[in-house]
Order: sequence, then C-alpha cells, then structure tokens
Amino acid sequence: MSFRMRKSLYKLFAVLIFASNANAQNYEVRNIDDDVTIKSRWDQEYAQEQLFANVDGTDYLIAPQHENWRGISLEVIYQGDLDGDGQNEAVVSSHQGGNCCAPYYFVVSHRGNGFFSTHTHEQMYGYGINIVEAYNRKLIEVFDAVGSSDYPIVREELTQLGFTEGKLSVVSRLENEALIPALTEITGQDVEGSDTTIYFDVDGDGTDEEILVSYWERWGVANIVEIETSSIGPVTFSTGCSRIGFIATRTNGLHDVVCGRSDILRYDPQTNRYQ
Repeated sequence: MSFRMRKSLYKLFAVLIFASNANAQNYEVRNIDDDVTIKSRWDQEYAQEQLFANVDGTDYLIAPQHENWRGISLEVIYQGDLDGDGQNEAVVSSHQGGNCCAPYYFVVSHRGNGFFSTHTHEQMYGYGINIVEAYNRKLIEVFDAVGSSDYPIVREELTQLGFTEGKLSVVSRLENEALIPALTEITGQDVEGSDTTIYFDVDGDGTDEEILVSYWERWGVANIVEIETSSIGPVTFSTGCSRIGFIATRTNGLHDVVCGRSDILRYDPQTNRYQ
C-alpha cells in the first residue's frame, strides 16, 4: 500500500471518528421544581423534572405528552446504542411519586439531526429494570411484582423487550414459579375475612408464640404488627406480605421470615425488629 493511499485511509478514518463523536449525545435529568423560570409550556402539569439531550453543545428538551410521562420523578437508567444504529438511546424511568405504584419506562431515541422519538410498551412497567445481553443483542429486562388478594401469593413477572427499527417488542415474558418453603405460613387471602392467630415457636425456647395476623386492605396482604416472644419480649414486625412464612434458619436467636415468594426478613436486635 502506498503512502498516499495510507494517508487517504487515515483521513477517512478520522472523518468517521469525528462523525461518530458529532452524533454522540448525553442525556441528563434537571430539577425544575425550585425554579419556575426554567419551567416550559411543554412540561406536563405537575412536572418537577425535565430530560435533556445534548448534541454538539446544543440542548434538546425531551417533552413527551404520553400520559405516563409525568415529569415528577425522572431517572436515566441507561445510555447506549440499543439498536446498533450508531446513535445513543436512553432508557428512562418515570415515577409519579409516592409508594402506590411502580415506575413506567421509556426509550428515548435520537434519529439524527436533533430528531428524538420516545417509545414505551404496556409491559414496560414494574419495580426493577436492567439492560442485559441476550440472544446476541441488548435487551431491556423489566421485573414486576403483582400483589393482590386475587392471588394467594405475589405474582412475579420478568419481561424482556428488544428495541429495533424504532420499535419495542416483547422477546420473552416469564412468570416465577419458585418460592422458599416455610415451616408455617399464612397469606393475605387467609386473613381477608377476619384476623387470625397462628402459633409458632419463633425464639426456639420450646413455647409457641401466639401471633396475630390481620389483613391490610390497601395492598391486599397479610400483616403482623408485633410478635410477643416468651424469651425477649415484644419484637416489631410491622410488614405486610402476600405470604408470611417462618423458615428453618435463624438470625440472632429468632427464626427468619420469608415475605412473599423469596424475600427474607431477619431479626435485628439493635432496632428490635424484623427487616
């Protein structure tokens, strides 16, 4: 290869690198709740945060009018090229605040020349989200836990979605069929009609504790406020679960508790409660 040809190739390579960098964009969430001067007519009514994309030093306000994009609490979960077109997407969490509901998720996609589209899907709703490598591409993995008195135990769903050619599509949708077994257990369904007392030797001293379990109507779950142990006195539980089960393992002298399918609560003597 001649020097002139090599020089031409180096120039071409430099141009391609420059073009790639020129199209790069960074996404940033900015708080507007404390500064009315930066609020925009394009914000939704109760917006407290805005999402910006910066391309070559120019800010673009991303302002979807979708009903699930509230602008109350936004978070950029991921930035990167999801569809392999050389442009960065952002996966954004939109939460309405409070603890009633899980966040909704959106993909923000730069199509070039300051043109941004936003995408969501009915399955992009849940309590956890990750970007995973599977099937030789990047996938958006959403975890959702559905608790209700309609089910004896919380339903856990894991959905994987792909983003290609400007569209979101479900690649797989799975339901968890596993749970940690318990020595004794009770569900929200069991106590929906009335409070129930269960008996279990929580502290292992040979005497069963009497444990009052009530129904927490708002969430459709079983709830124990306090456990009166025979060896150390009252212990705070104060947690609602679709299923409460005492399991074989112990921490600090008291049996551990499985909440729902597999969340384990353990006794902490410093706070004198299960957590």
